[in-house]
Amino acid sequence: MEKGATLSSLTELSAVDNVVIYISDSLRFDAVPQRVSDTGIFAKAVAPSTYTGSSVPSLMTGVYPAQHRIWGFDNQLSSTPGLLDRKNSAYDVNDIWDWPLEMLGIDDRPTFEELKKERRLADLNEPFVYVLHDKGGHLPYGYHPTEFESIKEYLREFNDPDELRNLYHSSVEKSVDMFNEIVETLKDRNIYQNTLVIFTSDHGELLGEYGGRWGHGSPMVPELVEVPILFCGAGLPTDESVDTLISGTDIVPTSLSALGENKPVATDGCDLWSSWPEERAIRSDVWLGSSSGRLGAQYVATSAWDRGGGYVFHRKPLRSFLKTVGSQYLGATAPVSRTYSLGGLLSTMRPLIQSPFKYKQPNMSVSDVEEIIPNMFETGQYDPEQRAEPDKEQLRKLGYLS
Repeated sequence: MEKGATLSSLTELSAVDNVVIYISDSLRFDAVPQRVSDTGIFAKAVAPSTYTGSSVPSLMTGVYPAQHRIWGFDNQLSSTPGLLDRKNSAYDVNDIWDWPLEMLGIDDRPTFEELKKERRLADLNEPFVYVLHDKGGHLPYGYHPTEFESIKEYLREFNDPDELRNLYHSSVEKSVDMFNEIVETLKDRNIYQNTLVIFTSDHGELLGEYGGRWGHGSPMVPELVEVPILFCGAGLPTDESVDTLISGTDIVPTSLSALGENKPVATDGCDLWSSWPEERAIRSDVWLGSSSGRLGAQYVATSAWDRGGGYVFHRKPLRSFLKTVGSQYLGATAPVSRTYSLGGLLSTMRPLIQSPFKYKQPNMSVSDVEEIIPNMFETGQYDPEQRAEPDKEQLRKLGYLS
């Protein structure tokens, strides 16, 4: 893809009728199969957060977590995101996630639970927006969450790191198979060329790095921040790659522009359909345990990334540090080998306590980054009667609760 080109410049279409967004959960950039990148225009993206509870609202609104202030499954947006606030829209959870999808917002429109019922892709009439949030590479790798009482039980049964990594990659391959089925469905309906299809993930996954960590959420590291993004269909070329770093917040403005809705939308992302950004710093924010601590010890961080690397800044009280480190080693996704070496402990602690923590060689200075990242985080103001109540049993099976 030539420098300065836009998605619209690579197709004869001025606009599309439909948008499909496929979220393959917990898929890190270096684990994406080659057959995905061959399908269209492929790039590396920065996930808005390292945790589904704050990343998915960003993917659906185009604003960073520090702006929408949805830090967990027990928060909710004040209204339905505009991309999904239309007649023929669906957020399909593929019978995997059981927590209330109302964290994405409810108003006088149908709730997301109603939107997903019997709303498979084959049933939607054009024009439509269809989001499928698949399990992807989320723990328990290779299994449905209901097959184990907890992630601890799963990791006790599968406690060999090599076996776990193989299960992770098999789970990712299964998710890509489903994505290919979506593409084939669009082709069978003769609408693939008139549909912008976006493949991405909400965050990456740790596979034994940093002292033997598995899962995601913390610490904020490249393996959790860097995810794939693919644009295909819509008459776009295949087997193209770009060096520009993309943000997960780019999905909403790009999708709306591709649909021909060029009215101004307040987002942090860029419209890649009609413009392609130069080098920029892209943020990622996370606040685990922000509401009541029910999701574990607090871990609060913000960061900025470019093609060269990134800086991570910690925004948490010192008293949270020992609790956070303890959860790293004693929580649901602690090292499967349960061997605690000094080197492993130090490799876990450094990204948690050093601020800023530098990764690789970013093409920006610390002072440049400090101008664009938030100094502190805030929680949103919610009506307790309308607040979504997370399914604790489901969250425990997925490793978010010990």
